[in-house]
Amino acid sequence: MFELSPREQTVLALMAQGFSNKGISQKLCVQLATVRTHIIHIYQKLGLINEAKSAVRVKAVLMYLNELNKGN
Repeated sequence: MFELSPREQTVLALMAQGFSNKGISQKLCVQLATVRTHIIHIYQKLGLINEAKSAVRVKAVLMYLNELNKGN
């Protein structure tokens, strides 16, 4: 999916489930800074790095959900 690493896919899936960055870090038992780094890489790989900050997370989640629907 979008050339995301397995960990990036997990982070994006948790984002799609509504987890905050802090919630993701707690769920995965990693530092908050690590989650932020994964999210930056996700945005870069999805071509969303230059989007308005408020819309980036939503667009990433929508792209993820769209990709999931293609598989069904």
